Amino acid sequence: MRIPDDALDEIVVAVAPTLERTTGAGLLTYEDGATVLTLIGVAGTRLPAELPGLLRSAAEFLPARIMDALLAAEPLGEVVVQHYPASVWRRYDKLRRLPRGLVVLGDAVCSLNPVYGQGVSSAALQAKALRRSLAEADGDDMSRCYFSDAAKKLAPLWQANRLNDFAVAPTNGWRTVPQRLLNWYTDKLAAAAADDIVLAEAFMRMVNLIDPPAKFLTPSMTRRVVRGNRRRG
Repeated sequence: MRIPDDALDEIVVAVAPTLERTTGAGLLTYEDGATVLTLIGVAGTRLPAELPGLLRSAAEFLPARIMDALLAAEPLGEVVVQHYPASVWRRYDKLRRLPRGLVVLGDAVCSLNPVYGQGVSSAALQAKALRRSLAEADGDDMSRCYFSDAAKKLAPLWQANRLNDFAVAPTNGWRTVPQRLLNWYTDKLAAAAADDIVLAEAFMRMVNLIDPPAKFLTPSMTRRVVRGNRRRG
């Protein structure tokens, strides 16, 4: 959609689903004044497939000033619906025998929950692994080197996605503790980032795999999270 000039200051808006509210949204501004609105439904939630219904759903949790901008916007395309059943990581790196000349890339190796918007970044990491393997290995060793290197790059991303999924899906057993810790800190981080451009930018860099999640555990970032939540009471 195209939002009128000066109707919205933000170029990125992110509202994550929670255990209590199984819907979320992402608003991203692109070139030529175009903005993409994505609504998210998890835990079996099915959202409307037409624009008026989507906007009514968004109004249930997006701030009023953002909804005012969306309602004044001009639609530039049709609503597209995607259902995503599960994340899948195909472990080519564990095969004892590899078909000769086989190179697999992108979602064909690791297909991640699109809620986190990391599919292209994941494919880019795999492409870097392929470039290194082509430069350093020969023959049959090239495929094995590539799949092994790609797996090392994908492993922390896969684990982070699983932990994030726990934040919006009921769990039991050992998952309960990391889920509670992740939910608690993520809530505090999101609250502080709403008014702190440094935290907000750091969060987007983490989501796009530029910086590791561990950056938010450094003393300087932790202090910003604490200060931000104190200011908000």
